[in-house]
Amino acid sequence: MIATKTQALDKQKALQMVNNFLNHFKNCCKQKQPPNAANFENILSHDFQNSSNGKLIGKNIQDFLKRIQEVQKKYSHVEFSQLQDCLISGNKGTIQYDMTLTSQNGEKRLLNIMAIATIDGDLITHWSQVSHEKDKDHLNS
Repeated sequence: MIATKTQALDKQKALQMVNNFLNHFKNCCKQKQPPNAANFENILSHDFQNSSNGKLIGKNIQDFLKRIQEVQKKYSHVEFSQLQDCLISGNKGTIQYDMTLTSQNGEKRLLNIMAIATIDGDLITHWSQVSHEKDKDHLNS
């Protein structure tokens, strides 16, 4: 087996791809109808995997679309802070952002999220995130 060196991502391209992904996610969450794979075919690979807080939550794009449906049912509004920067290492971009979730009864949750996006060519192949609820002191709960 011959090892090939992965060319480092262009920082601006990675930031644009991640912002595009988050905007598509947010827009799909706003809709009442279920999302379809066509919404993400130019953004995510078909074998896209995602994990949250150390747990694999999706093995393919269909699992990801089910996750969006769960968000649609539970939350009436989803908003993200604007990404300003990302750190690049090989084919991975690391970002930090805030996410505000408004439940169907109007209760708001503010999450701080750190994520690593693995990018192959023009598609995101893996998304791994760790989230923390900003208004909660987990040492005292």
